[in-house]
Amino acid sequence: MHRFDKFIQSTVSDPQDHNEFVHLAIRRHVQDLERSKTDKFPFIFDCQLAQRAISFIGLMRHTSGKLAGKPFDIQPFQAFIIGSIFGWVEKKTNYRRYSKAYTEVPRKNGKSEIAAAIANYCFVADGESGAQIFSVATKRDQAKYCFNASEVMLKKLATESPILNAAVKFVTNNMYIESTNSFYRPLSADSKTEDGANPHCAIIDEYHAHPNDGMLKVIETGQGARTQPLIFIITTAGYNKQSPCHTFRNTCINYLRGNLVNESTFAIIFTLDEDDDWNDQTKWKKANPNIGNAPLWKAILKQYNNAVTEGTSAEIEFKTKNLNIWTGTAKTFIQHKYISSIRLQTKKSTKRKPDYQKTLADGVGVVGALDLSSVRDTTSLTWYDVQGRKFETHIFIPKTKIEDRKNTDGIVWRNFEGNKNLHITNGNVIDYDYITNQIKKDAIRYKIAAIGYDPFNSSQLVTQLISLGFEMLQFRQGFLTMSPAVKALEKAIVSGTVWMIYNPIIEWMFSNVAVKMDANENIKLDKQKSTNRIDGVVSTVMAYGIGIHEDYQHVGEQITVSTVLKF
Repeated sequence: MHRFDKFIQSTVSDPQDHNEFVHLAIRRHVQDLERSKTDKFPFIFDCQLAQRAISFIGLMRHTSGKLAGKPFDIQPFQAFIIGSIFGWVEKKTNYRRYSKAYTEVPRKNGKSEIAAAIANYCFVADGESGAQIFSVATKRDQAKYCFNASEVMLKKLATESPILNAAVKFVTNNMYIESTNSFYRPLSADSKTEDGANPHCAIIDEYHAHPNDGMLKVIETGQGARTQPLIFIITTAGYNKQSPCHTFRNTCINYLRGNLVNESTFAIIFTLDEDDDWNDQTKWKKANPNIGNAPLWKAILKQYNNAVTEGTSAEIEFKTKNLNIWTGTAKTFIQHKYISSIRLQTKKSTKRKPDYQKTLADGVGVVGALDLSSVRDTTSLTWYDVQGRKFETHIFIPKTKIEDRKNTDGIVWRNFEGNKNLHITNGNVIDYDYITNQIKKDAIRYKIAAIGYDPFNSSQLVTQLISLGFEMLQFRQGFLTMSPAVKALEKAIVSGTVWMIYNPIIEWMFSNVAVKMDANENIKLDKQKSTNRIDGVVSTVMAYGIGIHEDYQHVGEQITVSTVLKF
């Protein structure tokens, strides 16, 4: 029995270990074997060609980790993918059937190494004259990731094969074979040579990270003169369901289900079934066909423990990267039980040591943050006591917004009237003088080291505060700036290492928060997808982000960090 047949057999003997899409990929293969016996079906599966590719790739060596330097032990699921791509050919020409292959599998299942090995096969063993092989990404560093693995593999194989050693030449970011006029290079969107590509094979690793399909189109349009080109797309799941990768994934699912027909595209997706409980460890093999070997159970259980103890961002990352589940925004950022457990109570608490402070203690060193809104909306101000690890947040809102009984948002705000941290300003717009006066009052009580703000929503308020002598810090609300602060705050709240002055408005806002991740696993709060106001959470994140920065770790320990005011 060939190794790729073992994987097919496993779907029969252990069907519960495989998801719908794997079963459909196997069914497609088996049905096509029957169809190939008829004259109407133009393709045939050549076991020898499949095994030739599998055997060559088996000569490759792992490039990293505990397996570095050891030969590939090609697993049945990998053999099925390789065998399908290289075994199915046209009856008339013997050229490959599949010009595009889409494989979606979680991290630590050896996807990048297999992709690198496939590229090497197409480079040195595919019989293509003038072969151009590319490792493709939007950024050069990412494109070099797969290329570098291929290079390490070929250099090692060249030491064992005099023929290969004489044929392949290695220079920086380029491997070439003079006798066949072939080369293998990384290719990225910032490359000046992308439009002149004539690819025989292109590896697109982590397609979920591509913001558009520009690079894929460059490769496809460049392959017009090739007799048996191959685009091998291999990726984990991502966070953006509007991405070109997710769109193509849905198309591949339609191929597998038979809703659309495309005989030149191979597809297989390893993930949980839609109704599976992600907490059920017996389901994890559906997404990780090699679990126990790669990834190790110990490693994936550690990630799972993080997912259930460190908050929503860890949960999203585990689902996406370890179980290959496409996730969008989370419904809940941090569960209410964690928020309520870090209250600085205004009355005795039997759950934790009581703290009777209604505000931060006088004289503490703080950093602050403003989430500035449009003048008709809410604005929030958060102070963070760096040494005491405590938060205090003020919310400012125009009076007319609360009086608007037609607005469900206004109905919610009326529930909070009387809260000392809710400041209702007269009129239908935010009174920035009111906010300035509140900051001036707080400056008498606290040592204010700095106040953060997002320059996108900056206003005359920032200019006024600068004129008063406050150090104002730009704190943009994009992924790169917000992500470290969001993740750190989430971990601190869940672990109970920070405290908040009790404020039901902030607890309500935490229940509204939705988060989203970009392709690089950066996370930020999503105002558009959140169910209601989250301004106070945004300013809390910003204040914490400033407070944990090394420049502000000693705020409060030295009087010199306090801002000297001009009023």
